[in-house]
Amino acid sequence: ACILSLLRASQLRPNPNRQLLSILPDPKTIEWRTIASANSFLPFNIRSGRSGKSCVPKEKVMQMSRALKDLNARGIRVFPRNGFLLGVIRHGGYLPTEGIDADLAVVYEDIERLNLPVLDEKRLKKKRKRNRWKPQDNNFADFELYPFPTDTDHWVNWKGNDPLSVSADNSGEEKPYSFYGVKMYRHSTESGAMLWQNAVMAVYPYHHGYYFYPRADVLGFNHDDHLKETLRWNHEGANMRLVDTDEIVTELNFERGKQIGVVMPTGLDCMVEVQFYFTTVPVPCDYEAILQAQYGIHWDRPEPRGRKRTEHESKVVSVEESDSIMENGPLPLCS
Repeated sequence: ACILSLLRASQLRPNPNRQLLSILPDPKTIEWRTIASANSFLPFNIRSGRSGKSCVPKEKVMQMSRALKDLNARGIRVFPRNGFLLGVIRHGGYLPTEGIDADLAVVYEDIERLNLPVLDEKRLKKKRKRNRWKPQDNNFADFELYPFPTDTDHWVNWKGNDPLSVSADNSGEEKPYSFYGVKMYRHSTESGAMLWQNAVMAVYPYHHGYYFYPRADVLGFNHDDHLKETLRWNHEGANMRLVDTDEIVTELNFERGKQIGVVMPTGLDCMVEVQFYFTTVPVPCDYEAILQAQYGIHWDRPEPRGRKRTEHESKVVSVEESDSIMENGPLPLCS
């Protein structure tokens, strides 16, 4: 495999040479920035093969970049989260230790103000089969946006309730959010062919003007392993909280059923373009604070902590493997 290194990174972002690019057409007047420095670019590999765990097709990179930029330009703040954000910031693309895993977030209010109908999985499939590519109430520009509700029987520590409000019936109970995420589709206006699709999870308003997204796990699948990670990363400076009481999650206060969220110390009022292979994607300007809230202060390097014990724990590597991962770039592009 060859390494494209026209511009090699001398340091991890942040980059001080940011320039104001434009203002998004959003009621909240979001500032839009771009990183303007050769040092921001990271090398990446090209590998022969097809889409999967070995490489990512160039067209998928382009369509992801275009979709995120076009949605943000229309006032819908969609951006990489979790491992996708980590890969983009640390490597300039998808994480090299995973396949194409495009975790995305969308700001709750940006979708809520569109007043789109919320559909469960069964109704969504039926509606898309009947109305695909036709004008309908879920169209937004050349996208289809389908909010879907929280499956309260599915998640262990997320019930879809707003910790900042109580129901109007004076019961003292929290009001449920109207949706948990949005299934997004984009088709060619000429052929109708699918160009891009993704399930995008909502991030919700929190105290002090911050935002959070649910730490939603499935019992018997990934819950126990993710709980271990939550406790470990919180010890290392992460900010995963019991959102109903605004307490940092510890071994002493954790209980199944309590709502847990990753609290991001940002108002998400500024977006910045960063490298995504040979193009760019928008991410929040406070991406470092978001990554620390999720992974602790050591987010900038793969974790060298022995061997992986179970299937759903985060990948663990030796110091030598960590160095190799940092040097060899993101998941390669397909040739």
